[in-house]
Amino acid sequence: MRLLHVPSTALCVCLIAVSSAPSQEKKLELTTELKPEAGGFRILLPEKPTEKTVQVGDFTLHQYQATFGQTIFSFSHIELPQEVENVPAKVLFDGAEKGELQESGGKLLSSKEIALGKYPGREFVIGKKAADGLTDRVRTVRMYLVGRVAYTITLDQGDQSVSKEMAEKYFKSFELVERKEKKENPEKFDAQLLVGNWMELEPPKGTQFTVEFTADGKTYFQHDKGDGKKPRRIEGTYKVDGHTVLVALKDGDSTFETSIEVTKVTKDELHTTTGMKMKRVVPQK
Repeated sequence: MRLLHVPSTALCVCLIAVSSAPSQEKKLELTTELKPEAGGFRILLPEKPTEKTVQVGDFTLHQYQATFGQTIFSFSHIELPQEVENVPAKVLFDGAEKGELQESGGKLLSSKEIALGKYPGREFVIGKKAADGLTDRVRTVRMYLVGRVAYTITLDQGDQSVSKEMAEKYFKSFELVERKEKKENPEKFDAQLLVGNWMELEPPKGTQFTVEFTADGKTYFQHDKGDGKKPRRIEGTYKVDGHTVLVALKDGDSTFETSIEVTKVTKDELHTTTGMKMKRVVPQK
C-alpha cells in the first residue's frame, strides 16, 4: 500500500513576511473560536481565520490560518482513506514528519510522541531560515490521529511576539467535540437523481474534479490537477444507503472504500457534508 503524505497547513500555504511587528499596544488574545458545525472540534485563534480547501489525491484537506505579527497560526484536518486503519499511527506520523522536513528544507530540532486522551499524536519542531535569509523561523507542529481523521495544529514563529505560555494555550485549546452534521436532506433520496455527470462548482484554481454515476452502479472519479498531465481517472462501484453513497474504488493494484454523505441532490445540484458542491453537466459527444 502506498502511504499518502498529508502536508500540514503551514506547508500548504505560502509563508508570509509581515513587514512590521505588532504595536506594543496590541496584545495577543485567543478570543476567536473556530468550531465548524460538522468539524468535530474547537480551537482558539487570535482572529477570524482565512479558510480554504485543497484536494490531496482524492481527499479534501480543510485549512484555516490566522496571523499575529510574524507568527502564523495554522490548523487543518483531513479524513484519510479506510486503509489507514491497518497502518500504525507511528508510520503515518513518521511519513508526515519526513515530508515536512523535505518540503521545508529545515532542520529537525525535536520530535516526541504525544496523545489527546486515547488518541495518538506527534509533536515535532523544525527550524529554518526565512525568505530574507536572515530571520530564523521555528515551526512547531502537533498532529493527532482520531480514527481516520488527521488533525494538524501548527505555530510558525518568526519573532518573539507569542510567548511560550500563549503558544501552549493555543495548542491546548484544541478539543474534540460532538460532530453535528448539518444535513439539508437527511432522508433517503431518489438514487436516480444521482445518475449522471457532476462537476465541482468551486475547485482550487486551475484544477477540476468530476464524478460520474451510472444507472448500473458504476462510478468514475476524475481529477485534473491543472499541471498539463492527463487527468487521473479512477473507476469503481457504488450503492446508495439512505443519504449515504457507499463507494468502492480501484486505483491500479489498490482498492479502497469510502463514503459520501449527501445533504442535497436535485436534478441540477449535489451537496455533501464536506462542503463540496457540484453541478450536473452533460458530457460532450
